[in-house]
Amino acid sequence: MKREFQIKRSWAIAFLAAIILGAIFLNNARPIFSDAHYETGDLAANSLQVIRAKHFELVLGNYSRFGFYHPGPAFFYVYAAGEALFHDVLGIVPTPLNAQMIGLYALSAFFFSASLGVMSSWLDRDAAKWFISIALLLAAWHFGAVGKFYTFSSARPGLLCIWPPCVLVFPFLCFLISAASIAAGGGRDLHLMTLSACFLVHGHVGMPLFVVPITLLAYISLLLRLTANKPGRWLAAWRAFPKSHWVAAGIISIFLVPILADLLTAHPSNVRAIFEHLENSYGEKKGLLRSILYLTHFAAYTPYPSSSVIPVFENFDLRGASHFIGTHWRAYALWSVAIVTPFFPARRKLGVAFPGAKISDTDPVRYGAKKIRSASYLVIGCAIVLTLAWGCLQEGPMYYFNAHFNFAIYYSLLLVFAVTVADAIGTLVRRPGAPGSDTANWKAKVRQVGPGLILLLAIAAFVRAAPQFRDRSDDSRQQALLASSLERALKSDTIRPKLLVFEGQAWVETVGVALYLERAGIEWYVASYAPNIPLIFGRDRAIPEKETSGRVPDASVWRIVSATTSAELRTGKGDLIALPLTGDIDLVLRPSP
Repeated sequence: MKREFQIKRSWAIAFLAAIILGAIFLNNARPIFSDAHYETGDLAANSLQVIRAKHFELVLGNYSRFGFYHPGPAFFYVYAAGEALFHDVLGIVPTPLNAQMIGLYALSAFFFSASLGVMSSWLDRDAAKWFISIALLLAAWHFGAVGKFYTFSSARPGLLCIWPPCVLVFPFLCFLISAASIAAGGGRDLHLMTLSACFLVHGHVGMPLFVVPITLLAYISLLLRLTANKPGRWLAAWRAFPKSHWVAAGIISIFLVPILADLLTAHPSNVRAIFEHLENSYGEKKGLLRSILYLTHFAAYTPYPSSSVIPVFENFDLRGASHFIGTHWRAYALWSVAIVTPFFPARRKLGVAFPGAKISDTDPVRYGAKKIRSASYLVIGCAIVLTLAWGCLQEGPMYYFNAHFNFAIYYSLLLVFAVTVADAIGTLVRRPGAPGSDTANWKAKVRQVGPGLILLLAIAAFVRAAPQFRDRSDDSRQQALLASSLERALKSDTIRPKLLVFEGQAWVETVGVALYLERAGIEWYVASYAPNIPLIFGRDRAIPEKETSGRVPDASVWRIVSATTSAELRTGKGDLIALPLTGDIDLVLRPSP
């Protein structure tokens, strides 16, 4: 019976994920299947890693501005699979980044669908229908607002952006919900919690702060439930869910491979670099009040225009923070309702057992909703405490992108609200009336059409918020200019290899040039004059500036510089040409004889 339930739930999750992925494709048809994307900056640096992952090389995560890589390359291998399948084999997208986006969209659709599937599995069939419809309606509202939030950032990432700080939201959501399910006694979800946790740890160096305590909390809660009145049986979880434990162990082993390989072969290893930073460089701390305001700031969905930093926190002013909260009181009022509703006492005159009512543990229809609700608040409460700690501990300015995962915490609260409402409605319409009476007929019709009507509202809400669920790529004319100039550069200068020399402000375009050369199969190197350059371009490609003439004496030099420097370099040197990469950055080179 349990195996049959697992199969049915797995198919339901797969079906919902396929529907969501199809909707993403429909909404992003042009950015995915028509527009050509050429990466620069962080995305280009990551794509250099993706190329290595495509060749089954062991790589690390995306680079950090603090001088190390984030722990693991899990996302890069997903992008590599997408690039290999949809671009290299099927050829259904114009550029490799488009194919990487498909891999990200599929992964995000899976984690989101799995979250809803896990939560709904604790409800009876009728309540589960109401829950899915309500959860999708709340997702349209919440994530549509998050997408609008992103438009205010100076980087302007879309909700489904492949930029590393944005991709953690849905794995974090799945981690919280599956952890809550385990805490409620659902040990079958151990492998799902492990999978999402491993993606989080690979994705950001700060994620162990969340993954380790929440995992321990969920597993200890599971043990306490299984060993109630049975002291000493600490292997109960293993005996009850052996398959989930074996699968979880296998997942952990796979995700540990690149980290252990780097630890054993690199000197110094990336793990050592992380610990050295924590030991020697890290020392900044923020106050608890600033951290609380930082967290609650996300609930308003309104950042400061054209800024990645919250100015009121950098020049801390309590009056300014209070003014911001007062300005957005409506959003905070709605969140208060959503959070407090599950704690309302029973409304006995309606004959409905609301969350505050005492529910018999022997009532399987109602008790499942009670367990997942209480376990969710336990896990979410722990996550809130940990994100407050993260706000106090994070280094540097309080950038929004340091905590985009907070949007997953907020949506998990909405899922608890959805469980509460779905459970209450399901109980109300399930209560029998006199056969053939108007009440009985009314309840039967509500049970049949109610979830469908809410689902239609959710679809309408998604359609209305469609622009917020759309990829916001760089300007297409800028993309075309970059590609055209690089194509002309390769035709003008056929000497190999290439040595890239750049000014500091042109690093974004330089990584894009390096990636273009890599995909063209042309050997290249970069002159290194700063500690972070080897991190961005790769240690095997970065050559100390003083050693370039000795190590690559026959290389063709490509200079990526500002338009002003470009004009100065070409003064009196008619054999140099300049090709524009952006409005203010040029590629300066000497054509081949």
